[in-house]
Amino acid sequence: MNLKPILLTIAALLLASRAKGSTTAPKVTKNALFGRISSKFGNRINPITGATQFHNGIDIPTPTGTPIVALRNGYVLQINKTELGGNQLRIKLSDNYTLGFSHLSKTLLKEKSKFKAGQILAYSGATGKVTGAHIHFTVRNPQNELIDPVKYLATYQ
Repeated sequence: MNLKPILLTIAALLLASRAKGSTTAPKVTKNALFGRISSKFGNRINPITGATQFHNGIDIPTPTGTPIVALRNGYVLQINKTELGGNQLRIKLSDNYTLGFSHLSKTLLKEKSKFKAGQILAYSGATGKVTGAHIHFTVRNPQNELIDPVKYLATYQ
């Protein structure tokens, strides 16, 4: 399997940046996450319905099958499937931030499974209501409040 796309996936980049100062995770010097975001956090025009609504994360276009890789330890909170979000994965990191990934083509772990740095968690896809393949990415802080993923990532640029 070609793991080169790992550096282009949201989880790999995010989890590496969250491990700042750690000797166990590789340092990511180029973060594609800060490139193209097709839909921002907050109110937006829904591309499917045309209605204005709150968007609880960011959308990052990525080819179907791009691995989402953990570069920091954590565990799986939930795996589910909905009409809107398709195949979804929620994970909890050791820093108590909760990350959510939607529209996945495949999830490799089971609920409550622990994972280690370097482990592939899932693959990006186009499940649910989408206009194309992408990762919908959400972040909740330790107080379980939704926060803008861009602001969360900005401290690591």
